[in-house]
Amino acid sequence: MIEVRIYCIKSNENYQTSYNLIKETMEENNLEYIIHRITESDFIKRRNIIHIPHIVINNQITNIGKNLTKNEIRITLIRMKLL
Repeated sequence: MIEVRIYCIKSNENYQTSYNLIKETMEENNLEYIIHRITESDFIKRRNIIHIPHIVINNQITNIGKNLTKNEIRITLIRMKLL
């Protein structure tokens, strides 16, 4: 099971885009996954997360501050040996 955490404030334009791209990529590759969306600004500030979206896959930071494409997500999963 792949665990994905997306730290992003709901009002950020990248919030839903990041979620959708990760979800689509996981489903297209028949991977078991769970996505946690952390949107509480106080929690994000306490974790010292400055750039959002901040994406963590299996406890490894994979993206800070930009939207990834499906291909970039796929390459990340390959590098992590999850695909």
